[in-house]
Amino acid sequence: MSDPVLAPLERAHDHAVEAQILDFSGPFDLASDDDDESDDAPARDLGADALVQKLLPVSFADRGFLLPDARSAGRFVLQTIRGAQQAMGRAKRKRLIYCAGPESAPLPEGFAGDDALDVLATDDPGTILAAITPKTAGILIAPLRTAPTMEIPSRGLLAVLRETTDDYGIVLAFDETASGLCRTGMIWAYEWTGVTPDLMIVGSGLAGAAPLAAVLTTEKVARGAARPDAVDAASLALAHARADRLLAPDFAPEVQSRSWMLEDRLAALSHRHRAIFTAMVGQGLAQGLVCASDAAPLARRAADAGLLTRPMGSVLGLFPSLTVTEAEIDAATAILTRIAEEEDQPAA
Repeated sequence: MSDPVLAPLERAHDHAVEAQILDFSGPFDLASDDDDESDDAPARDLGADALVQKLLPVSFADRGFLLPDARSAGRFVLQTIRGAQQAMGRAKRKRLIYCAGPESAPLPEGFAGDDALDVLATDDPGTILAAITPKTAGILIAPLRTAPTMEIPSRGLLAVLRETTDDYGIVLAFDETASGLCRTGMIWAYEWTGVTPDLMIVGSGLAGAAPLAAVLTTEKVARGAARPDAVDAASLALAHARADRLLAPDFAPEVQSRSWMLEDRLAALSHRHRAIFTAMVGQGLAQGLVCASDAAPLARRAADAGLLTRPMGSVLGLFPSLTVTEAEIDAATAILTRIAEEEDQPAA
């Protein structure tokens, strides 16, 4: 099977050699071969409980639930948080605060249409705390946002939310759809923050492109959980194969090493071309170059040169495969360097 991150592309070259498209736009975490079950692999348990038991030991959670897709997971989260409050004798607590950040990140799948959501377009701790009422059941925040742009809430904010939710008996939930499963160089992004949630969403990506999601919780919060819907057996098999690779003891350190390499290359690029790239944002293999203007024109030029990126407003996002190589990182930064040097050239 061919690597979806490195598809062949014929391009003009001094020696007429074959070049390759570098996909740093984030559609794949692993090469497709890494998700395949070998025909001669020994028989093993590929059930839902077995997959949950792979996730729990590498997380804060006591309980885990698999859902058919991200939308089902979103609805399950809302029901579980409210159910947990009811189980603790606080049936009036039904409202959920969603911290969308200054750029108003979209609601997680399954949340749209809920009439007891308070969406806050800020990361200011005082504003968020002021929104808490006696009817607040939980607070949801993503430790890494990748839409409509890239944002990382501060550790200070997360620490304040943890202290406050503990004081008031509110559920603190993290959405790790964009950041979980080694994307940041740790298995979970919350590991970088020193703050542990009560509930965590592991959305799209658990089974690659196949629809499957997980919700991990403490035992206390799990008291509010209902029995989830059955999940697809084929998606489960894919998720098991991915989990075996992603959760292997040596995998996250390898991702972290490549993350530092990518970050170093981009930092040097940004430093040399301050008029084009004004700052950097990101973590692990989710990196962004903050552009002086809209990133879309740069993304188009990069694509023409063989590098696919993800423009997010003024941020040029780079989300390579978790198995990206040093040579691929060097090739990607070389393309961006050429574009930046051309941009720096004075107009004729």
